[in-house]
Amino acid sequence: MKALSILAFAAALAPLPAAAAPSLSGQYGPLLIAVQGNAVTGAFSETRVGNGTDAAPQFSCAFQLSGTLKGGAAQIVTWYPGQAPIAGQLGLTSDGVSLTLKEDQPGCAMTEASMVDQPWQSTQDKAAPTWIGTRLIATAKAVIRTSPSAKPGRTPYVVQDDAVAVLAVQGGAVQIAYPGPDKTVTGWVNASDLTPAAPSKP
Repeated sequence: MKALSILAFAAALAPLPAAAAPSLSGQYGPLLIAVQGNAVTGAFSETRVGNGTDAAPQFSCAFQLSGTLKGGAAQIVTWYPGQAPIAGQLGLTSDGVSLTLKEDQPGCAMTEASMVDQPWQSTQDKAAPTWIGTRLIATAKAVIRTSPSAKPGRTPYVVQDDAVAVLAVQGGAVQIAYPGPDKTVTGWVNASDLTPAAPSKP
């Protein structure tokens, strides 16, 4: 057998490289999820106009969550600044996410239906393996800058209770990604523009 034939035969017998596992981090409708190892964090933000306006909707549902994944499930704690944490369970696989809470977060039953009676579920809209965390915007308006030291302009910006993903942290600045209705906007905001990464201790 010629040398080239031997090499071709050996290549045919070599095992194919394993396909990379799909990233569980990403956007699931109004829920942003970031997975680092077994740690999972999330930020949920949804509004319904009702008798209000787009700028001031009548109902809103916003909270954060964190937990430790094991076998595609996690016992989690959900919270919003200034409110008591609410426990729940998260299911997260390549098929999608499901979320069940012991009590509904304020406003959520009016925007997405109760998360107590039956699980809230969604498939993944967009994978985002570079996300390292998730937060909510804490200030009324936060202008997104092109760099940590850049002077803020007028746009683009995010507003209070918008859910954002964390990409990097540099001193007092945080690089975020905001999945808007048309495209994902990335840039830098002040760390003080974001809610804390964990619930406040009682």
